[in-house]
Amino acid sequence: MSWESVNGIDPKELLPALMITTIHPKYFLEEKDNQSIGGKIPEDKLVFIEIAKVCKTPQDVIKLIEKVFKDIKDKKEIKDFKVKKELKGSIGKILNDTIILEPNIAGTRSKHKQHI
Repeated sequence: MSWESVNGIDPKELLPALMITTIHPKYFLEEKDNQSIGGKIPEDKLVFIEIAKVCKTPQDVIKLIEKVFKDIKDKKEIKDFKVKKELKGSIGKILNDTIILEPNIAGTRSKHKQHI
């Protein structure tokens, strides 16, 4: 994965984040320059969960990942986060439809299960 751009997004605006996708990791490892060489770009969607505001220690990151994986496995909505930004693929440098989630401090849940 490029440190210069994450799906057309400046990493300084996004990272650290947990990325959820069905795109095979091989795509990011071997084909990181796919967009610049005209390679086939997977049509899968991307979900990024900003973690800097909720994870202060490595253990917090592990707990968050376990919680998110459990919600996905149980086919539940990802709790405690709200949609910060939705980006449509094929517009500008954005390659894939992308949803960026941020901590939901107000306590109102957003139904993002439908987006994944």
